[in-house]
Amino acid sequence: MILLRKLINLSRTEIAREMNRSEDAVTALLGRALARLRELLEAPPQ
Repeated sequence: MILLRKLINLSRTEIAREMNRSEDAVTALLGRALARLRELLEAPPQ
């Protein structure tokens, strides 16, 4: 989903249509995905 939004530059409306989800659901999913990615990038290497 992050790829669709950031690299392919699809709007939330287009992502929602492709995923058969509401725009609100896409907004929530993107927020959670970006937060998780941020956690992973900020974590110290193991």
